[in-house]
Amino acid sequence: ERRQEDVWGDRPCDTDPCPNRTLEHIVIFHARDYKPQPRWRELNAVDPNATYIGFHTTTSQAAVGIAHSEFRPSSSGMLGSGAYFARSVEDTLGKANSYGAWIIAEIRMGKVFEISKKQIYPRFNNPHYNANLHHFVQSGGWHKEYDTCYLNHEMDRKDEFCIKNPREQIIKWVIVIERQNDAKVSQYGLDTEFDSTKCGCI
Repeated sequence: ERRQEDVWGDRPCDTDPCPNRTLEHIVIFHARDYKPQPRWRELNAVDPNATYIGFHTTTSQAAVGIAHSEFRPSSSGMLGSGAYFARSVEDTLGKANSYGAWIIAEIRMGKVFEISKKQIYPRFNNPHYNANLHHFVQSGGWHKEYDTCYLNHEMDRKDEFCIKNPREQIIKWVIVIERQNDAKVSQYGLDTEFDSTKCGCI
């Protein structure tokens, strides 16, 4: 299990499958490769009103900025402009351009436009590639009628999705800053057991 006990908690969750969808529980008791929910298509078929849990990796500085203001969408990307999420922390690796912190969010998906990777990947001799669909997605054409664009990859661990309006669609989030990027962990003695913090402010 890809889990760091000194970061995520002092014991793993021993319930399988785990029904707990609270963000704090997922952060503390589950590993980086844990996917709290199935693919959107499967979940939506069972519960059309379900919210979805997504993971986003960024720099520690950007994470602090988000905490003090709001989640800012990117101006471009494979699925057009918007805020990008994967289905686990590990699944953000290779997609994110920066690291140091990650965000787990509960998201209101709204109306979802679904595509497969092979439909918009212009590799040589790909019979499924659709140039018009590729342009529609990458230019953000889906924004006019949809709230979210969900990309189904051949390997489900590589799925990702982009939401149009983070302010309206993100219900709540938890931000985790990696220890090496947060000096306050050791500064305030939060890396050892304690009865009260050194400064008495928490």
